[in-house]
Amino acid sequence: MNEPPSPSPSPSPSGETGDPDFSTPQIVILASAVLLVFCSFLPWWEFGSGDRSVSQNAWESFPLFVWPMIFGLIAGLYVLSITVAKGLNLPDLPFGFTWVQGLVVCGLIAVLETLAFVIGADQQAIGAYLSFLAAIGLLVGAVMMVNEA
Repeated sequence: MNEPPSPSPSPSPSGETGDPDFSTPQIVILASAVLLVFCSFLPWWEFGSGDRSVSQNAWESFPLFVWPMIFGLIAGLYVLSITVAKGLNLPDLPFGFTWVQGLVVCGLIAVLETLAFVIGADQQAIGAYLSFLAAIGLLVGAVMMVNEA
């Protein structure tokens, strides 16, 4: 009936448990990346009403509105790689950018592109609005990582 709680992982000689420890900015970036990918499959705009309505998601206008999701995937994979594989050395980014600065650029481009769609399109749907919020989360998480460093 009642099972005893499972024992916690035993620490290694260095004191680490082996489980990845995510910081708050990393959690924000990962959640935003997952939400961006999920929202790309939701309707971004709808034409018409009632029985004669047509909706399209971000993938149906490839590659124009897929870039925020691609930047979200890049940011999420970076956070996973530095957290899970702690000793991993990633290659340098071009033009002397650090990876954290690259995350800020990815977040900023995602916010600007989704904002342009939300402001410029005539009949947006829920996917566009949620993608905009997720892109803001991506940018906020990246700025939090800059302040954390």
